[in-house]
Amino acid sequence: MAEFTLVCVGLGEEDELPATIQALVDTRLFMALLRVPNIPETPDQYWRNVLSGLPATVEKALVVNIEVDVTLDILRLGMLLDDDITVALPLSLKHEISRPLMKPDESLTLSAQDLNHWLNRYAVGKSVELPLLAGYCGWINAMALKAIDAADDIELAWSVRRRGLSIMLSDEAFVDDSACPEATPISGTLPEALSASLLERHPYTALRHPLSELNEEGKTPPALLARGPGVFLHISHSWGGGLGRWISDFCAADEAHVHLVLKSVGTRKAGAQAFSLHLGAASIPLKQWSLTTPIQSTSLGSYEYREILREIQASFSVEGIVISTLIGHSLDVYDLPIPILHVLHDYYPWCPPLYATWEDPCSSCDGSRLRQCLQENPAHQFFGDEQVDWYLALRERFVEKVITCVTAVVAPSESVKKRWQLLAPALAHQPVTVIGHGLPAWELEAFANHRWETHDAQSRLHLVVLGVLSDHKGGSILKRLMPELLKHYRVTLLGTGEEAPRFTKHPDLTVAKWYQLPDLPK
Repeated sequence: MAEFTLVCVGLGEEDELPATIQALVDTRLFMALLRVPNIPETPDQYWRNVLSGLPATVEKALVVNIEVDVTLDILRLGMLLDDDITVALPLSLKHEISRPLMKPDESLTLSAQDLNHWLNRYAVGKSVELPLLAGYCGWINAMALKAIDAADDIELAWSVRRRGLSIMLSDEAFVDDSACPEATPISGTLPEALSASLLERHPYTALRHPLSELNEEGKTPPALLARGPGVFLHISHSWGGGLGRWISDFCAADEAHVHLVLKSVGTRKAGAQAFSLHLGAASIPLKQWSLTTPIQSTSLGSYEYREILREIQASFSVEGIVISTLIGHSLDVYDLPIPILHVLHDYYPWCPPLYATWEDPCSSCDGSRLRQCLQENPAHQFFGDEQVDWYLALRERFVEKVITCVTAVVAPSESVKKRWQLLAPALAHQPVTVIGHGLPAWELEAFANHRWETHDAQSRLHLVVLGVLSDHKGGSILKRLMPELLKHYRVTLLGTGEEAPRFTKHPDLTVAKWYQLPDLPK
């Protein structure tokens, strides 16, 4: 394992460590701290002079300048160094090709830490190769660079490239070097083809636009983005309902990670015609993709889906997957080399009608029963004319993936766990953890603070029914029962949605298609 050295440029032997550098030391990542007291005055001699002040024993090092505001985010770049990459640089201000802002003369109003937090949302996540050393801080393979005899930094960078080695710029970190001298302009320094490409078609243009707007507004990033690069990716659909609420509560409760939600966007006939990626419960997507070939139910394997997953992984440090549904998704999601949690919200994909009920709750379903169910069960309203043979193949592949790829399976109740084990005997011995549903603390407190009037024994009991009342959620059954219910109770239906049946008006019946969650306790 390589030993890392922390090199502090401009720090004298008796100087006290600045707080930013002390924070780097406190990580205990570095085996040694070297001080290079004199800051090179000429920008195009900077790296050459720093290297000349390093002992021959220094291998890999992080070079920081005391005039630069550095955060711990720069530690992410150390993993880029290898036998072929000799320099890994963060975004910065004084070198025009390293700037995260659009205008060359744009001053930084955000703090370095705030801009790094915004990068957790907008970073492309792909390092780009540079033809020069564009920065005053960065990770270096000191031994490889010291072996090069160069008159200045331009010649040093050219010699690095001539040896087949690389200098990389990463958008995973930013340092504020606005107190440093202006760097030598690259026009006239590099061949015209290289300078034109870097200045006119910069690879980080997509992040420069939003960062410039946020910088101009001086907008503080939400606390969520300060949680670092660790990401949980939730696999969801765009149907909303209880599954959407569960994911929203999960995201709000877990303060240790950034949560992304990949939603399949489609209809009941085609589970995914497109995909959208969201930050937590945000309604506006970070990114969207359209499919050339829609996914009708669940794909057994899809090149387009794999490319979407690769793009997400390249842009974000995904640490784990939470699969809440496979509707509109592909079984390729199980092949990601990271921990996978599968949550049993319903009985799909074993049961295409989702709820494993045909007249009565189902306790078994072989191929023959499935074929008959899809033809005769009125609850089957999904995925168009997807064939029985497809579902049988899906069942087989799904079971294989769960057994071989899933880290943990979670069910909300013992009954869900037991019914899954009855329906899919091959999963009978698969460990399933039961974690009951609950309410967040704020909602419990809100209910506790609202006391409803207590009526005398002659008053009617008030029934409140929450949630969407489409047919597959029991809407038609409730409509049929409603006249009898209203003889005995006052009834309020909250959040019935657009697909609920039309209920006959009655003085003891209140219907609200939508409501805001914070208003529920009231």
